[in-house]
Amino acid sequence: MQGGDFPWAMGGWAGPALPLPALPGGLVVVPDSSAGVVRVLTWWPDAAMLEVIRLNPDGTRTPVRGAYPATLPAGATRRNYATNPSVEQSLAGYVPSDGNPTLTQTAGAAAGTSALRATIAAAGADGVAIPHGLPASTFATLGLALRLSARAASVTVSVAYTDAGGGALTTQTATLTADQVNASVNTWARQVVRVQAPAFAATVGTVKVVAGGMPAGGYVDLDAVTVEQGQTDGSYVDGDQLGGLWTGTPGLSASVVAGVQTIVDGEAPQDVPVTYLVTSPSFTGGSATSPPVVLDSNGRTWVTHPANPSAPLCCDPATAPTLTRPATQAAFAVLGRGYPVVVSAQRGSPTGSLTVNTRTFAERDALLAALADGSPIYFRAPGDFGLGYGLWLAIGDVGEDPAGRPQWHPGRVLTLPFTVVDAPLGPATMAA
Repeated sequence: MQGGDFPWAMGGWAGPALPLPALPGGLVVVPDSSAGVVRVLTWWPDAAMLEVIRLNPDGTRTPVRGAYPATLPAGATRRNYATNPSVEQSLAGYVPSDGNPTLTQTAGAAAGTSALRATIAAAGADGVAIPHGLPASTFATLGLALRLSARAASVTVSVAYTDAGGGALTTQTATLTADQVNASVNTWARQVVRVQAPAFAATVGTVKVVAGGMPAGGYVDLDAVTVEQGQTDGSYVDGDQLGGLWTGTPGLSASVVAGVQTIVDGEAPQDVPVTYLVTSPSFTGGSATSPPVVLDSNGRTWVTHPANPSAPLCCDPATAPTLTRPATQAAFAVLGRGYPVVVSAQRGSPTGSLTVNTRTFAERDALLAALADGSPIYFRAPGDFGLGYGLWLAIGDVGEDPAGRPQWHPGRVLTLPFTVVDAPLGPATMAA
């Protein structure tokens, strides 16, 4: 497992396509004290869903609301089968094609620091074969950043196929439109084409880009290449991106890039170190764990509605809430005894009252809206208030008091009688 603050994820193994259970997940955790939340950026290649768990300092495990599980969209994982997609390390795998151009690395890249330049000596076609490990499939999507030193008469992207016996099939070719060609003259423009494999295609052969009608000394620059199965948007992805893995040598192999999901935890405790763990129920075994992070309160108190955990409301308690811990007991007089017999059970959950100042009508209305459906709300105070990680409060009759101000003055004092209850809509904690 990789070290460092992010991303924490397991390494990969060489090969054009990893077996699914070998593809690990990862996560990056970013506290946002201004919003009272922790943002968890997480991914897992080929997973249908993820489960994100918060590990509290006392060892309890709390499922993150909205992410236990979090369903991932179909097609969120992409595979780039180009085996030297951005020419950062070397020109490995690229082969001169039509016009036998000279291949070099050049600066001013579309992605990273280096791009490929194919320069022809005599006027005519200028072609380059792209290294890849693309398996045969019905469709292929090819994307690349293209820059031309002069306007080409034509630009084509072709894919060769063979059948199961090794016999050549019809090469599939996509031709850029005049507008697409114009967009790449003396500047980088991303070009995306799709081709359909011929019947009986079993393997994919040469993939090449050819600019026709280039002047003597002209060149074609290529960078940020994607070679993918199926139909995608063709945007550039590689193993260096968040959620990405190289299947072999970084920069010189195919890559798998999982879609990154952002989970917003609006119930994270303040001023204490917490850790996040992600697993996928789609696979057996495996997890990724973040380093500990602290959500600084900066003196703020927040309330969170369980149906909207990503958007807590900052509130201003006038005083610390009063708490009553009710007894469950009864005293019975016994004939012949001087003292009664007391029968008791565990004390009930705390009850009390919370007084909150609102400075504007908008603040008042937002808080009243959060209380409107009667759901418990999660109350999180700064860590030094002695109220633990937070309290789920079932709010009783809400009082609103202008506190002697004129009616037009927006300031209000809301009185919130409450009972501390269990977390709603799912388990409060998990077994360690």
